[in-house]
Amino acid sequence: MTGPPHLACLAAAPLVASPSGDAAASVVYGSLVVADTKPRAFTTAELETLALSANLLVRDIQWAAQAVQREQAQQAQQELLRCAQEAIKGHQGGCSADGRPPLCQDCC
Repeated sequence: MTGPPHLACLAAAPLVASPSGDAAASVVYGSLVVADTKPRAFTTAELETLALSANLLVRDIQWAAQAVQREQAQQAQQELLRCAQEAIKGHQGGCSADGRPPLCQDCC
């Protein structure tokens, strides 16, 4: 490799998630890279450790994404509950002109 940062060696492991082993549905996050400015050869054990580390990182990324999805779902449920409570309050005050209780869209 030429030019800054003048890397002399590099090893990389892909950061890829394959849900249910389905390669067509794979998500590529990038690569986990180890580099040095001094030439060296990586051992099999080091490359296996890099691959294992990449797999653990992908797992952590997926767990974080699932946590975000759970939080978003919980927020949506709370908003729906709030909206339903508002609709119930509105219904306690009476029905709309056509005799139906107010709809959730009326309160949100």
